Amino acid sequence: MSNKVTQLYKKVQGIWDSKNEILKHIIDETNFKPNKLIFNGKILSDMSKVVTLVWEGIYDNKPAVLKVSSLNHKHPEPEILQSFKSQNKSSVIRLPELYFYKPYSKSEGYYYYIMEKIEGKKLYDLPIPDDKNNNKFLKVLTEYYVNARNKPLFPPEPIETNTKVFILQRLFKWFDIAQDKYPITKREVEIINKFTTINEKFLSKLPMSFEHRLARLQDIMEITDKTSGQKQYIMFSTAFWSYVPKYYSLTFHLWSAIENTYKLPEFPNVPVKQLIDFIDTWLNLYLKADIPDIKKEKDFPKYFYALMLERATGSIIIDLRVRKERKGKDDFGNAYDYMYKAWHQIWEYCYKKIIG
Repeated sequence: MSNKVTQLYKKVQGIWDSKNEILKHIIDETNFKPNKLIFNGKILSDMSKVVTLVWEGIYDNKPAVLKVSSLNHKHPEPEILQSFKSQNKSSVIRLPELYFYKPYSKSEGYYYYIMEKIEGKKLYDLPIPDDKNNNKFLKVLTEYYVNARNKPLFPPEPIETNTKVFILQRLFKWFDIAQDKYPITKREVEIINKFTTINEKFLSKLPMSFEHRLARLQDIMEITDKTSGQKQYIMFSTAFWSYVPKYYSLTFHLWSAIENTYKLPEFPNVPVKQLIDFIDTWLNLYLKADIPDIKKEKDFPKYFYALMLERATGSIIIDLRVRKERKGKDDFGNAYDYMYKAWHQIWEYCYKKIIG
């Protein structure tokens, strides 16, 4: 199966507590010279489920990044890095160069690889951009969607060929994880039932598509090529190339931006209408964009809102529970009350847009 991280929540072993031992072992094997730990990736913000560790440093006299993962992916990130080049027709979108790779070892419980360190910048800083930055990001997403993903890097498994079944399985996983945190409410049952109907009537008509399912601001870096002087855009989170409902990656970045609303300077004085307008702005941008699939899709607006409804459903069932657990502990948790209101209003808005 493609690399589905959230669905592994109950099974995966975290590697945070053993990070020093892991790093020492890799240094002995590769002579990688670490400078500092720069990232830890955890499932559902749970420190006991840290599955990714990233250090920056020096390898073979070059600035480099070491990434360790405890996820035994069927399609590990280094293999995707290696195979991406052969199908990429974009001159400005690329992935980092791979320097070294050691496959997953059951005895060690992780795999690791060393890759090019990218010295660049984000496209913009704030989660909810202005018109200028919306248009800048649209150009990058259009280039990615049209030219950088021409051929799937691996074949789908049976469940990845049917959108209706794929989404239902995801919904069942959310329900299972949510129940472990605190019981599903009557309102959430109503949301799940209504969303299941939308899946049946609308989303089930979409084919599955091979996409970078994150494709969000924090996973794309802008650099200037030293030889040509041309702008290039480097895509990260390589493990997240997989099969998802068509157009999924064109809405995921909107969900990510809304989830990060609490980082805006004016938060919590951000009208929810501003977030809804942000969603509508991107629909209009897509309808004007030079993306052939969208130009041919007369029902794209309904699919767009249905995919946003899927994201809002996930936030209501899963992400709000994570925030509630962290309320009073950090800014992410303290945004619970605002995000509860926001996601429920966004859900209702998208639902009404779909059913007319």
